[in-house]
Amino acid sequence: MFLYDDKEFVGKKIKQLRTNVGLSQAELSEKIGMTEKNLSNIERGLQYPALNSFLKLLDILNVSVSEFGVNIINNSITHEKEQILKEIFLASNTELDAYSQIIKIIKNINK
Repeated sequence: MFLYDDKEFVGKKIKQLRTNVGLSQAELSEKIGMTEKNLSNIERGLQYPALNSFLKLLDILNVSVSEFGVNIINNSITHEKEQILKEIFLASNTELDAYSQIIKIIKNINK
C-alpha cells in the first residue's frame, strides 16, 4: 500500500519530526516499542521501519501519512481511508479476523 522506497528520505523525515516535537531517540523508541538502535538505523537511512512501527511513529508524532510525504498508490487516499488503514495495521489478530469477515460480507453483497 505504501511506497516508501527511499530509506534516507524516510529516516531524515522521521528525525526531523522527532526533533520538532522535542523527543529523544530513546523516548520515541520506547513509545513505539522499538529499540533505540533500530530507530537510529531508520533515521540514518539504513533500514525501513516496519509498517506497524511506521504508523505508530506517525500517530505519536501527530502526522498523517499524506503530511509525511509518502507516495501512496493512486495518490487519492482520503482521511477516512487513512484512518481505516491505520486501524487495520494496528489491529490485534482477533480484530483482523473480524475485519476479514466484514470485508468478505461486503464483497458478497456487491456481487
